[in-house]
Amino acid sequence: MKVLMLDAGPDPSSTTAVALHEIQSQLEQEGVESEVLFIGHDPDKCNMDAVVQEMLGKTSETDGYIFACQGHFGVANSCLATVLHRFFNADSTCVNKPVSAVITCRRSGGTSALAELNSFFTMKGLPLVSSSYWNVLVGNTPELVRQDTEGLKTMRNLARNMAWMLKSIEAGKAAGLAKPTLE
Repeated sequence: MKVLMLDAGPDPSSTTAVALHEIQSQLEQEGVESEVLFIGHDPDKCNMDAVVQEMLGKTSETDGYIFACQGHFGVANSCLATVLHRFFNADSTCVNKPVSAVITCRRSGGTSALAELNSFFTMKGLPLVSSSYWNVLVGNTPELVRQDTEGLKTMRNLARNMAWMLKSIEAGKAAGLAKPTLE
């Protein structure tokens, strides 16, 4: 089992990286492999077509997805949103794969950005993996995010729930349960 995580933070050591590292560590403890793909947040520097092609090349080995970005002005960053538009329009194999979004923010706007990203997933038939609270970490620096103990706990619980859902899907497949066919 493998989870592909996209980091749309400003750099590979930003607040989103802290969130994904916490998730990745817990997934490893749960026996689930993961990979982080850093895509950045600047649409002028993010080669979106290359990112989408790389993601499409990984779909056969990917069982679940986690997408992370910083929330600004109550919305997800435009680079991640554009990548998601292109990826979900190009990939029909993502249906029924568990997915989650993670937002980091300075103070507020995280839940509206989270809702924005969740709308991509529900329109494509991907089951949402939740946690014990909103998948939001508060802090505008990595150091401040590391002090958000409730947010870090939420990331670990998200990883536990992702691992449980992936294992449940595998158990269903082993028992002969086919995934639903959408009309």
